[in-house]
Amino acid sequence: PGEVVIKSLGCGICASDVHCWGGAPLFWAGEEQWVQRNVVTGHEFYGTVVEVGEGAKTVRGETIKVGDRITSEQIVPCLACPYCNKLDHYTVCKEYDIYGFRTRVDGGMAEYVKFPKEARNYLVNPKVSPKAQVLIEPLSIGVHAAERAKVIAGESVVVVAGCGPIGLFIMLSLKHRHNPKKLIALDTIDWKLEVAKKCGADEAWNISKSPFDFKSCNIRDKIEKMEGRGYGCDIYIEATGHPSAVQQGIDILSHCGTYVSVGVFSKKASVDWTEFGGGKNEITIYGAHLSDNMAYEKAMELLASGKVPVDDIITHEYSLENW
Repeated sequence: PGEVVIKSLGCGICASDVHCWGGAPLFWAGEEQWVQRNVVTGHEFYGTVVEVGEGAKTVRGETIKVGDRITSEQIVPCLACPYCNKLDHYTVCKEYDIYGFRTRVDGGMAEYVKFPKEARNYLVNPKVSPKAQVLIEPLSIGVHAAERAKVIAGESVVVVAGCGPIGLFIMLSLKHRHNPKKLIALDTIDWKLEVAKKCGADEAWNISKSPFDFKSCNIRDKIEKMEGRGYGCDIYIEATGHPSAVQQGIDILSHCGTYVSVGVFSKKASVDWTEFGGGKNEITIYGAHLSDNMAYEKAMELLASGKVPVDDIITHEYSLENW
């Protein structure tokens, strides 16, 4: 009862899938590694319902029927722990699974996928194009991360480090849902920075080139001169997964600034911790893990609006056989 089987119509490749392939401490460290073996990967997927268990419903309480186009949140929470029941923070559930990482929930890189009864399912917004439907899950990550930043509309100067899909989706959500005073994108690849402009970045800087040359002080100097004030950015969102980006964020944040950690790291990052509190800056830190309640619907609304440059973000497509 409550289970659903879909025919998978598309599935994106997440950085975490790449980390699983290449190895990363979060996924493969020691005897207590979280990712399990012999699992079909993929959690950025959508499909058409082919079988429905009795009582299967969406998050909104809609009855799921054969033939419906649906997607499911990447996380399958236990629905029994305090995080699920009392705190409404199911994304940090104590005993959660994620499609494609755990044997109970095989992922979307297969012909068919089964959703367990605890799954959080959504009908796909019919205004979202078929090609764009594969972006619902990663865009929901961007929606949640942008909300964690607590932008003050028309006032906050926001820097997003990393112009991969998640960084781009954070920018889209910031631009169209939060309206910061200034949105600055950082990366080391020019073509990605061009896409960042299409996603709403007011400024797009290649920090590997002059006048930056990978120096945080140069980034901060440009922000200060551009804004005509003697301090850095109000909000820094790390979406690179590179250890150097952590200290960079600390260096360019203003006093009482906000640091949002989104990237998935393959190596540990080391920073001067005194900068957060006892040193001088009193920086606020937020983590952004997965999405949150109704972020999928917000992501579909943004995709349906036509404001997402889908063809610039989806760079390659492969058949299941070739993958």
